[in-house]
Amino acid sequence: MSKQFSFDDGTLAKKEVSPMWRGIGFIILIVLTVGAFWLSGIVIDIPAVQRPMRLSPGVLNNVVTIYGPLALKARYIIQLAATVVIDITLFAIMVVSYAIMFPEKPKPTDAPPVRRSGRRKSMTR
Repeated sequence: MSKQFSFDDGTLAKKEVSPMWRGIGFIILIVLTVGAFWLSGIVIDIPAVQRPMRLSPGVLNNVVTIYGPLALKARYIIQLAATVVIDITLFAIMVVSYAIMFPEKPKPTDAPPVRRSGRRKSMTR
């Protein structure tokens, strides 16, 4: 018969995120999306000479039929697409900056970094 050993000193317990922080994260997500939609609308309203993207003069007033009676102006479809791009970019910037400000620390159960002694061997051999 074999013996089973269990390791439980409380270090493996998962930390629960406070519901308040989940609510703040949700508010940040909503604010980023609304802000991106607003920003993309401002960029579309800039005169064509100064606009960072090239659009045909009449493309913003075209109507696109999505399904049956459901039709949208092309301006709103372009604005939604720009919102998605801006939202993903802002979220990526936020995640990278958070990772730089608060790096993950090794836990007690993680293995220590590998220490190499001597000279490293060349990869070109």
